[in-house]
Amino acid sequence: MRPPAKTTFFLSPKEVRALLLPLNGEGGFQSFGKTLQGLLQEDGSITLTDEQVGRVFRLARYAKGDGGFEGRMRTAFGRSLATPFIRGG
Repeated sequence: MRPPAKTTFFLSPKEVRALLLPLNGEGGFQSFGKTLQGLLQEDGSITLTDEQVGRVFRLARYAKGDGGFEGRMRTAFGRSLATPFIRGG
């Protein structure tokens, strides 16, 4: 069995700030957000599995505005994913 594929993203200071905003609550979004925060390296790099990239993509794609968790994902990863499906990306 092959290990899961991984992708490393290099976030700008603005993107890092968006990812590190405090998370309130204990739901699925918050849990995933805390996982992402824990994976973030001091140099602004973050390495994600394909499954995690897919989840970030789906969250960012359906963001309504810049607020909320989905908007935070769009701010943090929209440039890196660089796709026309992410509004503002």
